[in-house]
Amino acid sequence: RIDQKELADAISAIYDYTGVADRKGDRDPKKRAKEIIKKLDISGDKKLSKEEFIKGCQNDPIIRDLLVPRR
Repeated sequence: RIDQKELADAISAIYDYTGVADRKGDRDPKKRAKEIIKKLDISGDKKLSKEEFIKGCQNDPIIRDLLVPRR
């Protein structure tokens, strides 16, 4: 299970890896993590399972575009 802080850290690591410097507004890792958990936390424990985490990354347009850039 991954909590909001861990998810924000993972998003920051993705940004570091892909060279994203602008982390304000919609790109703020803490904001992205909060929104992903809010959308996908079915149990209400404010944590995501591995499956929920993967689904959240796949369905988040900003993260998805970083992981699978369009050509």
